[in-house]
Amino acid sequence: MCTPNIPIYVGMMSGTSMDGVDAVACVFNEKGCQFIARSFEPYSDMLRESLLSLCQTGPDEVFRMQNGANEIAKIYAKAFNKLLTDSGLNYKNIR
Repeated sequence: MCTPNIPIYVGMMSGTSMDGVDAVACVFNEKGCQFIARSFEPYSDMLRESLLSLCQTGPDEVFRMQNGANEIAKIYAKAFNKLLTDSGLNYKNIR
């Protein structure tokens, strides 16, 4: 585990597979980047279908895109919280 004075960085992304959000925590030191924790939060089937539907034109695209973006933001928050909970990291150490 990291000591409190070493900053921890978190990276998160959702790729083109649209299956969910990956989150990783890492530190940078003389050895380079060292991963210390990771988590994954899956999309629901409904969200995935909604996102995939945005790849085609259709009614209410802006409204549907807004709803999708809001749901993705919630998934990012869940992935981040899961990363902290599962790893025992303290949010105060996250740079």
